[in-house]
Parts: sequence; C-alpha cells; structure tokens
Amino acid sequence: MREVAALFAPKPLLIISGTWDRIFPITATRLACRELTEVNALHGARGNLEQGFFDGRTPGTTALRRRSWSATGMRRKGRRCT
Repeated sequence: MREVAALFAPKPLLIISGTWDRIFPITATRLACRELTEVNALHGARGNLEQGFFDGRTPGTTALRRRSWSATGMRRKGRRCT
C-alpha cells in the first residue's frame, strides 16, 4: 500500500482508516503514514499528507466526504461536495 501511495507524492493525500478495518490494518496504515510523511518531506511537501484514524469502522459521513474533497483540492476545481 505505501509504495503505491508514495507515487502520489507530493500531491495532497488523505488516508482514512478505522481500528476495525480488515483490509488495511490500523498498525500498518500508521506505519505507512509515517513513511509517506518522509517521502513528502523529500519533495518539500511535508504537510500534504492528512490522516484520519477512527475507533471502530471508518465512518461514511458527509463531514468525512467534505474533508476528503478539501484535502484533495476538489473545491478549487469548482466541484461541490454533497
């Protein structure tokens, strides 16, 4: 996972994970985020990685959707989050 995510550097990236995530365990996701922070730092873009960790399942809420759109810059492209 982290190798693929590193290909996005230095573009903004939001990684969201829950403690009940069976596909991407939270421990591995946290490690990947630490490593991706270092990759972004090499590109001079340390602040381009945003993380959202949740206890339980990852929520599919409007607030989370807005956060993801904001993190990826969709609002700047004239799109609206619903």
